[in-house]
Amino acid sequence: MGLPGMGHGGRRGGGGHGGPKSSKAPRQQMKDVWPLLREMILPRRNIIALGFLLQWLVPFGVLASFDRTPRYIAGGILCLVGLIVSALGARTLVGRGTNVNPAKPALALAINGIYRWTRNPMYVGGAPLMIGLAVAFALDWLIVLLVPSFILLHFGVVRREERYLERKFGEDYRQYLARVPRYVWPF
Repeated sequence: MGLPGMGHGGRRGGGGHGGPKSSKAPRQQMKDVWPLLREMILPRRNIIALGFLLQWLVPFGVLASFDRTPRYIAGGILCLVGLIVSALGARTLVGRGTNVNPAKPALALAINGIYRWTRNPMYVGGAPLMIGLAVAFALDWLIVLLVPSFILLHFGVVRREERYLERKFGEDYRQYLARVPRYVWPF
């Protein structure tokens, strides 16, 4: 995984361009997805731990100034949205029988499912997940730490993955780039 605190991007898997289609039942596919989601969340523990440490050492108190119940609800909703988006991305990849781990080679180009709306659902899902944790636990520092993390993710991981996929899939990938935003907005 490229960065502490960031998940795997939606750069692998399913779609109409190569790659084997999985013969596993949907229930088994989801059982295969949960370990991958845990793997995605574990590297985030470093940035979360740093957020807790900085919050303890130098508290801002902005998020803590809000009532707990609405904060827990809003944070929980954001976490749930992030997990769902990430799970949809992982499920699509597992369903195609391709590698989800970004350290392994791409077997196929992901263009279906959630990949019709974002090229990086695993990274996109990581944003609301981390913001939700920050809101729920009143970790102002976690939100501050996300800014450089996202910049590093974009330039150090996502852009590199895009160059790799363009070399591997050529014109098919260039057409996909023209149709689908990198995240959820044209950026």
